[in-house]
Amino acid sequence: MKSNIKLPEIVIKDYDFNIFCARYNELSEIVSEMKNIIGCDFKNYLVNVTVKDYKIGEKTCKDVRYHFDGDYYKDNEYCVWCKGNNRTVFPTEKTNLSNVPENRFEQNAFLEKVLKNVPSKEIEDQTFVKYTSQDPHKGVICREPGNRIFIRLMGTNYIKASNYAKRN
Repeated sequence: MKSNIKLPEIVIKDYDFNIFCARYNELSEIVSEMKNIIGCDFKNYLVNVTVKDYKIGEKTCKDVRYHFDGDYYKDNEYCVWCKGNNRTVFPTEKTNLSNVPENRFEQNAFLEKVLKNVPSKEIEDQTFVKYTSQDPHKGVICREPGNRIFIRLMGTNYIKASNYAKRN
């Protein structure tokens, strides 16, 4: 979905889908489409949004190593949409992962080792990407300055809304 939206810098974390759509109407069409992509099988739908003007060398995610979102051993599903430079990276090849550690730190080291030589690619600009808690990906260290709008919808049965929002 292509969009001309322009937003002030903001961080929104684990926002209830319905409350988010009512409060942030300019993004409701995008997150509604994301919910259609994920499906309606989850108890909770939570929205994360980060809008920021990045400088070269800044991280788009606090962890720019390969990692999983949520708990690898649970059933979360996600849809992400990103506008601008410095987008999330996924491996281009599906890798069968076995014996994934439960500890988050050990998972990250495991993924870095297993995916060290696997080709990867930034997601396309303004394109929906569906993934699960078992799909490794990583943020990036910015190579280009510029505004980035990152939107992620999570379908989950165990994580509750916190409705956190902070304008920079």
